Amino acid sequence: MLHASLPDPRPSGIRASSLHSIDIQRGSDNSHGGPRTGLPVQAVDLSLFQALRGPRVELAREQNVPAFVILHDSTLLNIAAQRPTSVEALDEAGGIGGSTLARYGQRLVDITREQG
Repeated sequence: MLHASLPDPRPSGIRASSLHSIDIQRGSDNSHGGPRTGLPVQAVDLSLFQALRGPRVELAREQNVPAFVILHDSTLLNIAAQRPTSVEALDEAGGIGGSTLARYGQRLVDITREQG
């Protein structure tokens, strides 16, 4: 019987326990009251970001898919930062494909306008 050893896929010098703690820290620190995305959010964008996440969760439940399948947090953060006021401006903001833009674009713009 032959036994082959595969190379360790982890970067050298990092133990499994270190990787685990990095993931936990990145995704679960909610001490500042913001979203748990691991991505930076400006305070002025936070309310719009949260307003965009709500409908995304509803759509994901309706379609029985994870929320990131509808739109990634990074895309929502980009929308919150750029605050597009038209579907065309939303398209130029990037991160949204044609079919997603056609399906959800106007709703995203409406939410952005409502949040001012």
